[in-house]
Formats: sequence, C-alpha cells, structure tokens
Amino acid sequence: RLEESAARWRRAERAARSVVPFSNIHVRLLAELVLTEAQHGNPSVAEEALVESLQATRVAYGGGVGVWHLLVGFRFPDSLAAKAGCVENPESEQRFRQKVACMWGPEAVDVTSGLKFVELRICSSGFEQSTAINLTACGSHLQVKAPGV
Repeated sequence: RLEESAARWRRAERAARSVVPFSNIHVRLLAELVLTEAQHGNPSVAEEALVESLQATRVAYGGGVGVWHLLVGFRFPDSLAAKAGCVENPESEQRFRQKVACMWGPEAVDVTSGLKFVELRICSSGFEQSTAINLTACGSHLQVKAPGV
C-alpha cells in the first residue's frame, strides 16, 4: 500500500509542478511524499524526497531548514526533521541544479527605431515552463531566476 501511495503522491506532485510550480500545494504534496517514503523504509528514496521538499520550500518561500520546518517539517517525526539539517548543504543543492548556457546573437538594427540591439539567449534543461522564469532588468544588470537553475 505504501508503494502505491508513494506513486500517487509522485503523480500528484508532477501535476502540481506542471500547473502551479512551487506553490503551497506543490510544497505540501512533496511533504506528503517524504512522509510516505520514510514509512516505506527505503532510506535513500526518502532522503531524495526530503531534498526535493527542502529545495521546493527554498524556491517557493526562501530560507532553509528553519522555514521548511515551520511550513511542513513540524509534522515529521523528530528523526526525519533532524535529518533535514544534515541533507541541506551546498553540495546537495548543486547536485539538483541545471546548467545554464548564455549565448549572444549578432548585433542588429531595429528598422522602426534605428536602435542597435543584441539578443541574449539563455538555455537550460531546468526551464520547464516560461511562467516559472522571472526576468528583472534593473539599471546595468539583468537577473534571471528560475526554479532549479
């Protein structure tokens, strides 16, 4: 039964991620998956689910284990909640980040305004939905944020 339950939570998580990535419901579904996998008895799968839950909470709300504990971790057994502090580290975070490639296009001139422009193309397998990508232009810099990138 726990294996079937875990499969259903994964399916629900994929659906939430595709429609409302890193929303409250997405974060809560990942927490349910962690609890189910921990009960299932496979420590490596439970740890992987825990890392996904921590990462989703960090992307959605910022912060680290403290924020995760306030939002979802308080429901977990003490042993599992304590493990969250052990698995959260920059090395595990880097393992789940996707590479980003930036390429400049050729210089061109806009025919209507006469202004020169250059296209910057940013590519990553981590870009799953254009709605999840946040672009900010401020002064002399451009900032691109996306979950998992």
